[in-house]
Amino acid sequence: MRKRCLCILIFSLMFFSVTFAESSCENISRWHAEMTDVNTQKTNYYAPEDFFTSDGAMIKGYEGQSNLIPGYFFSDTTCYTDNFEIEYIIHHVTGWDHVIAVMSITTEPYFDFDNLRSAPQSKKIRLVADRNGSDSLRSNYTVIKLGFRYRNDTLDFIRNGFVYERRAIPICKITEMGVYWEYGGGGVESIRLTDYANDTEYFEDFSDCENIQLFKECEPDPVVELSASYQLPSCKDSSLHLFANSNVLEDFHWIGPDSTFLSDEQNPVIADGWSAASGTYVVWGRLHRCVLPVYYKMDVAVPKKETVRDTVSSSLCKGDTLWLSSGPAFESGVYVDSLLTEGGCDSIVIHRLSILAPVYETVRLKACAPDDILFHGKYYTESGVYADTLKGEMGCDSLISLLYVTVNESFFSERFDTLCYGRELDGHTESGVYVDSLLTVNGCDSVSVLHINVLPKVEIDNGAVHICEGDSLSMNGHVYFDAGLYIDTLRTEGECDTFLITRLIIDSTFALENPKDVKVCRSAYLQLQIDSVAGASYRWSPTNYLSNSMVREPFVTAVENMKYDVFVERGVCRDSVSLSLFVSEGPRILDAVYDSDAQSVVVYAEGGEPAYLYSFQTSDWQSESHFDTEISVGMKMVKVKDDYGCEDEYSFLLLIPVFPEDHLSPNGDGIKDRWEIRNLEYYRHFVVKIFDRFGKQLVVYRDYYPGWDGYYQGHPMPSTDYWYVISIDELDYEKSGHFTLLRR
Repeated sequence: MRKRCLCILIFSLMFFSVTFAESSCENISRWHAEMTDVNTQKTNYYAPEDFFTSDGAMIKGYEGQSNLIPGYFFSDTTCYTDNFEIEYIIHHVTGWDHVIAVMSITTEPYFDFDNLRSAPQSKKIRLVADRNGSDSLRSNYTVIKLGFRYRNDTLDFIRNGFVYERRAIPICKITEMGVYWEYGGGGVESIRLTDYANDTEYFEDFSDCENIQLFKECEPDPVVELSASYQLPSCKDSSLHLFANSNVLEDFHWIGPDSTFLSDEQNPVIADGWSAASGTYVVWGRLHRCVLPVYYKMDVAVPKKETVRDTVSSSLCKGDTLWLSSGPAFESGVYVDSLLTEGGCDSIVIHRLSILAPVYETVRLKACAPDDILFHGKYYTESGVYADTLKGEMGCDSLISLLYVTVNESFFSERFDTLCYGRELDGHTESGVYVDSLLTVNGCDSVSVLHINVLPKVEIDNGAVHICEGDSLSMNGHVYFDAGLYIDTLRTEGECDTFLITRLIIDSTFALENPKDVKVCRSAYLQLQIDSVAGASYRWSPTNYLSNSMVREPFVTAVENMKYDVFVERGVCRDSVSLSLFVSEGPRILDAVYDSDAQSVVVYAEGGEPAYLYSFQTSDWQSESHFDTEISVGMKMVKVKDDYGCEDEYSFLLLIPVFPEDHLSPNGDGIKDRWEIRNLEYYRHFVVKIFDRFGKQLVVYRDYYPGWDGYYQGHPMPSTDYWYVISIDELDYEKSGHFTLLRR
C-alpha cells in the first residue's frame, strides 16, 4: 500500500521580543558568543548564561544596532564521520547582511608516499546568506535556515531547503561550528547535527539551558603494529618472498627500491627473485582513511646465482648422437656441458660417453605350408634367406640375424557357412570349427577346415503400445482392440524366423470441466487450480509469470491480463481447457479533503475496477465517498477498495482552518459585540495575542478564547485597526493579521 502525508505549515511573525533566562548555563555548555563593535573594533566575549534566552541565542543589550555584529560558536569535536547533516535556524533583525554559518573540519591526511612523509589537513567551510528582496518585510524579524549535508565525499551547501553549491571534500571530523554576521546581525534559535555514520544526533535549543548537549565520546583508535620479513631465492625456489604482519591492518602496500617494485598484496612474491633489486623495501598501511599511515622498512640484499656440478656416465648405440649445448657427440669420450636448472642455478655436467657395437647370428628353420614360421616377432611363409635387425643391450641394433627358411608344400582348404536356428549342415547342428586332416608325401598334413555359425532364435520386443479407450491398433495385417501380449512371426531376408512381441495397453479417457476466471490485484501471488486427473501430466501455455508450467496448480504472479491454455495427458488420452486471469491495477486515492460547510471528509479516487467501497479511520466499508462522522484535527487515514478487492490507503493531516472576523462593533446590539475566531474551538492548545498599532500587547488568551470585547484594563479601546498573532501548538502553526474596531 502507498502511504502519503499532506502537511500544511504557515509561518508568519510580526514582532520580536527577548526574555533572558534566569538560570545559569555556566559550566554545562561548550558555546560562547562574541560581539564586535565596528566603530571601536572592540570585541567582547560572553558565556552561555549571557546569551541563552527564551527566544534563542541573543546577547543582552543587543537589539539590532547596525554597529554591533554578534557571533555564536561551539568547540566540540565529533567522531570520525562520512555521512551527516547540520541545520541552523537563524533569526535576524532589520539591516542584517551576510550571515555566515561556519564549520571547521579535518580532512583525510595528505601522505607523500615517495618520501614517506605526512601532513595534517584542516579547513574552515563558510556558508553565506545575503539579504535579498524577499527579506524586505513589514516585520523587522525574519527567519532563515542554513545547513550542510555530507555524504559520498560530497558536501552540499543548503539555504532554506535548497542546495546552491556542492563541493568534493573528504571530511573526517568536525572541530568547530558557529554562526556570525559581517554587518548587522541577529540570533540563533537552534542547531541540529545528525551523524548518520555513528547513529547519533546533537541538538541545541538556545531557549533552554537544560537541553545543552556534548558530542558523543569517541572510541580511541587501536595502536597499529606492523612488521615485515623476507625469504631470499634459492636453487630450489628462485622467487623472492616478502611477508607483512599486523595486529589490525587488512590492506597492505609494498614499495621496492626506487619504486622498481609495487604490490598491494600482504605477502607478494617476485617470481624471478635473482633479478630483484637489492635495497630498502617498505610496506605500509593505515587503519582507515582519516589517520596517518604506518610503515615498516627492511633492507634486502639479493645474492648471485649458485653453480652446481655433476658427472654423468652415458652409453649410445653405434650411429646415434648425444646433443650437448656445445654441439653433437657420437664417439666414446669425456664431454663438458653447461645447463640452467629449474631453480635458476647454473649446472656444469660432465658426460662420460661409451659407444656400443652390434652382434651377429645365423639361424636355419623348416615349415609345412600353409603353416608359417614365427621368428623374433615376424612371420615367414615362403622359403628363402632373410636378414633382420634386432635390438640388443641398451636398445642397440644387434645386427643382423641371417635366417634360412625352407617351406614344404601341403594341401589346405577352409570353408565358412551360416545356419538358421534348428537346421543341419554335414551332420552338424551347432556352431563350431570342424577339421579333417590327411598326411602327404612330404610329411605335411593336408587339412580341410569347416567353420559353422548357427544363428540364434531372434525375438524383437516391440515394447508397450498405448491406445485410448475405444481406439484400435493395426499391426502386420492384424487389428487389436483389447489389452494383452501379442507375438507375430516375421521372415527375414535369410529366411530365418523373427518373432515380434508387443504389449498393448488401454488408457482410460477423461473430460475436464471449464475452470472459473480469476480476478486479482496486480502483483498478487496466488495458486491456479483445475480438475485433478490421476496419473496425468499437465502443461500450461503460455508460461508467462508461472512458477512451474508443468504442474496442475502452479503459482502465478499477477502482472497483466492473461489467458492460459492447460493441456492434460494420461497415456495417449488428452483434453484441454482455458483459464482467464484478470488483473486490476488497483484504485488510487487522489485526495481527501474536509468540507467545512458540510462538516464532512470527502474522498476522491480513480483507477482499478469500480465500483468502490470506502473506509474512514476504523469505520466499516461503505459505498458513499463522504463521511459525516464526528471530525477532529490531526493525522487521519482513509481507504478505498475496488470490485476485485484491491485496496489503497491515504494518510493526511486534517487541518480545520481558523477564520478571524475582520471587525467588531461592541455597541450592545448582540451583533459582533466581540471579535470572534471561527473554528478555534477544534484546538486544545493555542495562544491569541492582540496588539495596538504601536506594537503594544493588550491581551493574551491561552487555550481558551471567549472573544475580545474591545476593552483594555477596564477601558474601552478607540475605533482603529488592531493586530493579532494566533499560535496553534498542535500544528506548529502561526497566523497574523489585523482587524478593525468600530464604535458608533
